[in-house]
Amino acid sequence: GVAARAHGLGANVVVTEIDPWKALEASMDGFRVLPIKDAAPLGDFFVTSTGESNVVRIEHMKKMKNGAFLSNAGHFDYEIDIIKLKKYAKKYDIVRNEIEEYTLPGGKQIYVLARGGIINIAGGLGHPADIMDMSFSVQLGCLHYFLSSKHMEPKLYKVPEEIDRLVTTEKLRAERIFIDR
Repeated sequence: GVAARAHGLGANVVVTEIDPWKALEASMDGFRVLPIKDAAPLGDFFVTSTGESNVVRIEHMKKMKNGAFLSNAGHFDYEIDIIKLKKYAKKYDIVRNEIEEYTLPGGKQIYVLARGGIINIAGGLGHPADIMDMSFSVQLGCLHYFLSSKHMEPKLYKVPEEIDRLVTTEKLRAERIFIDR
């Protein structure tokens, strides 16, 4: 999703990936796929969205361009190794609200958004209302489904398709978006 949105806004996107399926999918979607060590010197803006720890490490930051930006759209606050960046940097400054500047030895500057936290929560206002209404609708539909079911084993279930269909249909109707039937 992040790569597609950035591409849609005109960015030249390079995807780095550890999962072979996701790497192949990105390649088949038309994205250039490289290891992060090879992508680091190319990028101006880096976005993690993995849920893994220390995906962007100091050895990658050393290779980045002066003025590179780091942002985390993943699941946890530790995708960018901020602890080692703070130790390695010669200087640290808050240049704007939610933008930290780290000056590395040699003078290169790296900018970190929202302290490396999850950007839409730490640096923004969370999810917009038009997304949350759908999330809450799906949750309510699932709760109704659960309470209406006689026997459900304690395990994870996928959201039933009829709930997804109902929520999307009602959202389209509320937004006055009409589709073919």
